[in-house]
Amino acid sequence: MLLAASTQRTIGLVILAIVFLGGIVYVYFNIRSARDEVGSEIELASNRKPYLSDEDLEGKKLDLALGSSLVLLTIVAITLPLYWLGEPGRHEGRDLDTWRIATNRGEEIYLEGAQCVNCHGPEGAGGVVNTAITSSSGEFVAQVNWRAPALNTLMSRHTEDEILHVLNYGRNGVMPAWGAGGGGPLTDQQLEEIIFYLRSVQISEDEIRSQVDSGVEAGTKALILETSDEAWAVEVRAAEAAQADAALAVRLLGRADFDFECSDDVSECLILDDANARLTAANEAAVEPLGAAVATWLDQVSAAKATADALAIEANPSLADEGNEDDLRAAALEILSNPDAF
Repeated sequence: MLLAASTQRTIGLVILAIVFLGGIVYVYFNIRSARDEVGSEIELASNRKPYLSDEDLEGKKLDLALGSSLVLLTIVAITLPLYWLGEPGRHEGRDLDTWRIATNRGEEIYLEGAQCVNCHGPEGAGGVVNTAITSSSGEFVAQVNWRAPALNTLMSRHTEDEILHVLNYGRNGVMPAWGAGGGGPLTDQQLEEIIFYLRSVQISEDEIRSQVDSGVEAGTKALILETSDEAWAVEVRAAEAAQADAALAVRLLGRADFDFECSDDVSECLILDDANARLTAANEAAVEPLGAAVATWLDQVSAAKATADALAIEANPSLADEGNEDDLRAAALEILSNPDAF
């Protein structure tokens, strides 16, 4: 767009310069070639109305006509290139306005029309939905909480054609078909407007990477706390179990007596206070060794990934070429899935 605008401006300025120089040359040669009129007047026919004399025509009226023509020609010569110079900006403005209108309509569908917000959360940040699982015969199996995926990272993982396909035909058991092609209520234009809105809520690659890193770190911490035989990890698990048991005992008292309130006279409440204090102390004591364990685990994962990449490139050197990142990742994952590869 910027290149096109620059080219059109350059062409417009060149045309303006040519017209201006051409006008100067025309005036110059017109003055040089001017001479007094020669010859006799044509006699007026009897059926002709007398017109203005040469003195009248070649006076103020002629000057006014020529001056007006010159002014109009100058206006056209200047405004036409200027109009051309502004054309890229008008196109860009129309594109931005079209984007804004389509985005606003898509947001309205997301919030109120299809009510995607109920599952996927505000601005596509993700959400939790209570849903029922049924058997193949339609019988109720269980009531579960299903985590609806975030849509603000969707376009870094899927193409727009793939997203439109899911919008059209839905996902079996968790998302209805919204497009007319899949029997849904929305037109193709409305689906495109949803795409416009989804574009507007996408977060940056740095934010996505930060979220992934935070999720990996949190998952690693949970895994280490759950499986480690270190004394600090064992103490955290024991403190969590004691706190859960104490909280359950207090909750049962509350169910038995709606007016129940914890006080220093209730042994269950005192036990819960002690359990909370123990859990807090255990978590504080585990911060440093847990952080070190997570860092060690992540370093091991990075080393394993680097080794898998090297083995994949050794088996197929073309994977190291630019543009083959996806193929390299797939080959490395296949190696990592094979315990005998290391």
